[in-house]
Amino acid sequence: MISKHEASDDGPAVREPRDAHLTIEAFLAARLNEAERLALAAAQECGGAWDGDTDSVREADAAGSGYIAVGPWGSGVGAFGPHAALHDPAHVLREVEAWRAILEMYTPEPLKPVPDAELHARGRHPEWEYRSTAGQRKAFHDYNVPPEGEGWVRNVEQGRDGWERFDYTEESYWRRRRPADQVRQPEPPQILKVLAAVHAGHPGYRREWAP
Repeated sequence: MISKHEASDDGPAVREPRDAHLTIEAFLAARLNEAERLALAAAQECGGAWDGDTDSVREADAAGSGYIAVGPWGSGVGAFGPHAALHDPAHVLREVEAWRAILEMYTPEPLKPVPDAELHARGRHPEWEYRSTAGQRKAFHDYNVPPEGEGWVRNVEQGRDGWERFDYTEESYWRRRRPADQVRQPEPPQILKVLAAVHAGHPGYRREWAP
């Protein structure tokens, strides 16, 4: 099959780095931007609307032949012709517009930012994990000993500068930053998981998005 425009050799495609903080909404928005960019480039070179059959693929509004793809002499392009015409740039751009509208419907409204200090006071910061240690009231000699493991620091926003005294016990409060791949993310809507699964082969896709 002979293409109207030979494929350019710009080297291997750039692989996006895996980002543990990437949301499913941002991932889908990036895929739609990519589809839009490619469709606009194709429309500029080959027209937005295509006609296609088993013989060839042609620009629908071309003044001349407007061939986009033809087969070798005496043969056609087979099932590729109708398939290519069904997915012409105009169709892809309409799909992008529709999927963007759906994505906007299911993207959470931005919430008023909660200060880190308030999140730490409640032990609810998604990028941190929390622990406490306890001992006897006025006899808690290990109040400065963190939990087992590395990275623990006193959670000074909780209690009274990181500790609290009760009737019979005392507690020390600790926190440490979660590894990037363990940062808690809100569960995305099922419809966004289904849409993202279309791009399961993309390097930025995350397994936890599987529907």
